[in-house]
Amino acid sequence: MILKGNSGPGLGRVSLRSRGFTLLELLVSMTLLGMIATVAFGALRMGSRSWEAGLNKAEETAELRSVPGFLHRHLSQTLPLTWEEEGLPSRVAFEGGRDLVKFIAPAPQRHAGAGLYEFSLEVKQDADGKSLVLYYEPYLPGEDRFRISTNSERVILLEDLEEITFSYFGAENAKSREEWRNQWIKTAELLPRLVRLSLKTGEERERWPELLVVLRQAGG
Repeated sequence: MILKGNSGPGLGRVSLRSRGFTLLELLVSMTLLGMIATVAFGALRMGSRSWEAGLNKAEETAELRSVPGFLHRHLSQTLPLTWEEEGLPSRVAFEGGRDLVKFIAPAPQRHAGAGLYEFSLEVKQDADGKSLVLYYEPYLPGEDRFRISTNSERVILLEDLEEITFSYFGAENAKSREEWRNQWIKTAELLPRLVRLSLKTGEERERWPELLVVLRQAGG
């Protein structure tokens, strides 16, 4: 009888309440779950952006490290060929300005062709900044000027840069003195001894030191 008395109305109400959540408890639980999901999604997006930024930085760093080697390899192999035009002195097959340099060297590495090629390194301006583009064209003996143009095969070496400039050291002919110049004139009889490429990146990007290339074929 005592056991029967312990199952009175009071315990019955507790038993019924323990069978589920109230509407208020359910709303609170759903709100908490929504807040947790929002925080987790935000953290996931932030982690994804950080990962992408890391990949972009790694690609940019690899690019800045590989391009100097590429430029040094090709410029250092410049050949002292000349353009011959009747009635005019021989001109070296090399032209240079602050945003352009043309030269003749062996075929690009891993290129299907062989022999010599005309190369043109040109600075191009676009909405995102300046780019350094390499154009190349097979060299044809007997010509009296560069045939290479923007319709030739091309490779974009660097993009989104603030400034890219070339300068040259040497004497343009036997009578001139050796000095740094912003231009290597088309009528020059000699190759420059040195070619310098100065490159300025954005403030938040990795800096690239000046590239100084010795043209071995210039002699000395």
